[in-house]
Amino acid sequence: MAIATTTIKTSLLRNNVNIQPDALRQTFNISTIAAAGTTQGTATAIGSERPFVLISNNTAANGVALPTASYIGQVITIYPQLVTNAPLVYPPDGGAVNSGTVNAGVATPARQAVQYIAVDATGLNYVTIGL
Repeated sequence: MAIATTTIKTSLLRNNVNIQPDALRQTFNISTIAAAGTTQGTATAIGSERPFVLISNNTAANGVALPTASYIGQVITIYPQLVTNAPLVYPPDGGAVNSGTVNAGVATPARQAVQYIAVDATGLNYVTIGL
């Protein structure tokens, strides 16, 4: 049986005081949060340091708010664990999801993982895969 390995190369350019990896190795950090609040301002904030978020108590009335993305293409995957309800996922303040209404939440189906991908330099606007 073969064992998969990951190799990370670093740039060793002359006069490069900031050695940067050529290929970033993504660690798969999972966080579990409880959805809360009934508006964008009171929804539970999702931190950008965790790319996979499990929602532990999803209800149709409660929600979570996406972080302002650090870069174009940043992906946050959200998975509501409970069967019965679809919590709302809000964009960062001033942003939109799927070119919808600014600051409006979108329902994320229960027990279905949905990826939210940052699509512009502002870090405020996302599109979805799996919704």
